[in-house]
Amino acid sequence: MKKTLVAMAVMAVAGAASAQVTLYGKIDAGLEYKDVGGTTTTKLQSGLFSGNRWGMKGSEDLGGGLTANFQLEGGFTLDDGFTGQRTGTGMAAAAAGNSRIFGRTAQVGVSGAFGTVTIGRQYTPTDNVLWMTDPMGATGAVTGPMYNVFYQTGTYDTLSNGRQNNAISYSIPSMSGLNAQVMFAPDESDADAHRYAGANLSYAAGPLTATIAWENTTATGAAKSTTGWLTGLAYDLGAFKLGGEVMGGTTATDSTTTGWYLGASTPMGAATLSAGYANAKVTKVDGTETKSNAMGINAVYSLSKRSNVYGGWLSREEQVGAAAAVKTNGLVAGLRHDF
Repeated sequence: MKKTLVAMAVMAVAGAASAQVTLYGKIDAGLEYKDVGGTTTTKLQSGLFSGNRWGMKGSEDLGGGLTANFQLEGGFTLDDGFTGQRTGTGMAAAAAGNSRIFGRTAQVGVSGAFGTVTIGRQYTPTDNVLWMTDPMGATGAVTGPMYNVFYQTGTYDTLSNGRQNNAISYSIPSMSGLNAQVMFAPDESDADAHRYAGANLSYAAGPLTATIAWENTTATGAAKSTTGWLTGLAYDLGAFKLGGEVMGGTTATDSTTTGWYLGASTPMGAATLSAGYANAKVTKVDGTETKSNAMGINAVYSLSKRSNVYGGWLSREEQVGAAAAVKTNGLVAGLRHDF
């Protein structure tokens, strides 16, 4: 019996030595004050600056220059303990079985001199380059102007929400700062009632970063597709970083979208200050226009390598046709920890 246990322990150690697995995550929570058209709310929220998550990723050397890899990542809401990336909120969503264990990503793949191929639920090529030229970073739905305008009025990611199920992705090996990715997902009408195709191209070397991305989504049985594109440019001057993006597209109902974003950030010791402005317009076939714009300011102060406190402000305005514009103002303050 003892020999069996020793043998099992040796095998477990040998297995651990051949496959490297990392456990990681982000925990983010704070207070949010919001005024929407005169109606105010104050809430304890989670994921104000970064979506809460926990995950594991690993790789194994297969020999011959090949490496097997995987990543499983799930989201959660810290204020109530539910899983993230679910349909609906609270107990109703949980009872309906709409929660995802690994809603952020669940993929397995192989890489080598040819590049990397991955299969599963993955971030889209557009989402993978979306934040590369935003000096404010992925600051979430509260104080990120680009998120509040591009995501809510853009034609890209309208069905995938930044992630695509049943996807096959190929990325080229990085070449002197140049990277590219293509992705395809078939129409599996029993699970995802649409077909997806997308691609990106990015260059990041020294102070310069440039990106471009495109995607096409076709709903089951639809005669037309929704197509969106995005391009961005950023330059790091050391004392501050500047960045901007332009996006556009056409929906299956022939509505067109155009938009642009400008942002800047500057390090100040342990703190980083950033600001941005975004503007977009959606025009329907009948000529009705939806105009939206947002501006925001963020401050992040590092307490350590893994922990920081933050604060932010956002002002957003949206006008549909001739109706009166709806104004939203928000303030947030919170704590974030990486592990």
